[in-house]
Amino acid sequence: MADTNRTVRLLAGTLLATRIPFYYGWVMLLVAMMAQITTFPGQTVGVSVFNVSFRESLQLNHGQLTGAYMLGSFLASLPMLLIGAMMDRFGIRWVMTVVVIFLGGVCILTSQVNGLVTLFGAFFLLRLLGQGALSLLASNTLAMWFHDRLGTATGIMAFGWAGVTSIGPFLTLLAIKAFEWRSTWCVLGLLVWASMLPLLAFVFRNRPEEIGQHVDGVTKRPDEHVASIEGMTLRSALRTRAFWIVCAMSAMTGMIGTGILFNVIPLFQAAGRTDFQAIGAIALFGICLAVAQLIGGILADRFALHRLLVLGLTGYVIGLGCLVWLHLPGMAHAFAVAIGSAEGLLQVTSATLWARYFGRAHLGKIRGSVWMGIVAGSSMGPFVMGITYDHVGRYDSILWLFMAVAFVLIVAMKFATTPRNRIE
Repeated sequence: MADTNRTVRLLAGTLLATRIPFYYGWVMLLVAMMAQITTFPGQTVGVSVFNVSFRESLQLNHGQLTGAYMLGSFLASLPMLLIGAMMDRFGIRWVMTVVVIFLGGVCILTSQVNGLVTLFGAFFLLRLLGQGALSLLASNTLAMWFHDRLGTATGIMAFGWAGVTSIGPFLTLLAIKAFEWRSTWCVLGLLVWASMLPLLAFVFRNRPEEIGQHVDGVTKRPDEHVASIEGMTLRSALRTRAFWIVCAMSAMTGMIGTGILFNVIPLFQAAGRTDFQAIGAIALFGICLAVAQLIGGILADRFALHRLLVLGLTGYVIGLGCLVWLHLPGMAHAFAVAIGSAEGLLQVTSATLWARYFGRAHLGKIRGSVWMGIVAGSSMGPFVMGITYDHVGRYDSILWLFMAVAFVLIVAMKFATTPRNRIE
């Protein structure tokens, strides 16, 4: 019976793919976008809305809450290489199905946390499955279907995710105030299942070769171009300076961005502003993120990727400066515009870079190893900011340190050019 059901799903998906009069990669783009949107419960922008609810309901201070988040996120980074290897071996579809099933269940279990230990467990699983595994799989999906137009495709996918970033926290906050936070987590879990499981069963395909198509929808490519698309092994990638520089940038910006988003409400409250003003800034952040990712995706198909990363890091420095002077008029909006635009450009450019620099044959392992750094880095940001506030009573010193880190990355990015021995 199980084999029969699987055959029916395969035939249904193949029939759909062959009846569509255009490249099926554009359908997969929409599926990847939905997968990225579904990561919301495991992303900092989603979890941060529950920050105050967790502290008040479970009687935690800033250090305890951010410490649990840090440890959970750090441990969640460790299996990322394994997730990537499983993707390379079994295909994205199978791995993503398992991840989606567990992510929905973890959201429902999060509604039942009753102390610091169970909250830590929830953070670990949410970060492992949402921010880690599902984000990695969604991004890698596009690399299977696009190469020359990967930047544009990534920008479109990110545009949809950024839209959720702008309205998701506001809707979640309204749900918390209307129904309380535990019920809201149950709703999020049901939405995860409803949005992704039907797509994985009937629409998702791992590669264009499965349905007789080719990357980018091109009928035939020169042999050299095909070899370039397949690219490097993980061992070869580790021998390039670009890998380590961009990996360090991804980890550091993950740390800074996650730290800011997780603590955005306390940041605004410390500057004399309200929680709804903080959510309003996040909404503007999401809009700028969306626009920057859409435009950045187009630019990534036309300009040197390491130079676009320099531009994004410069925006980060400006945004951090706005946070230092958040109490001044206009700085809340300036922060949202600068950080949102910078984050959007960095995300879409780096997502394009890994497949462009290193190919798709071993992309799961390569990006899985990078994702370890991203998730580990993101685990540190909230804790560092939270512990700083508990001991100093303000965030200025850590924001200045973040600015210094961004300056160092700007200088280093000059050397993150395309690896010379690109084809194996």
